Amino acid sequence: MPKLIASSSEGGADVFRFDYKGQPACLAQSPQLHKHMAIHSGFPRVFEIGPVFRAEDSHTHRHLCEFTSLNVEMKIARHYSEKELEAVGRQYSFEPLKDAGVEVDPMGDLNTETEKKLGQLVLEK
Repeated sequence: MPKLIASSSEGGADVFRFDYKGQPACLAQSPQLHKHMAIHSGFPRVFEIGPVFRAEDSHTHRHLCEFTSLNVEMKIARHYSEKELEAVGRQYSFEPLKDAGVEVDPMGDLNTETEKKLGQLVLEK
């Protein structure tokens, strides 16, 4: 997926903008748009392991300007919950965050409390 693009690739994060040969350009924040294009072109599953860039003005350990992301997209045929968690659970044991006392909106982002709890659970494993 391209890393030098003409406009912002994601609405929720700040972007690094610059001039490229007289044209406005920026560094990609996510391969989201290009993954969606691949899905709609007939690929049932698409993934990318690569750099993403966020121009966030933050001083916390949870915000980075550049990181390597494992980004996955798949076509959902019937329902959002069809991701075969039982099959994954047989190969890689996991404890749902709900069982650890944290309520998580399956359609939402992780908040600070949930990120800290997830980090604690990973450290304990």
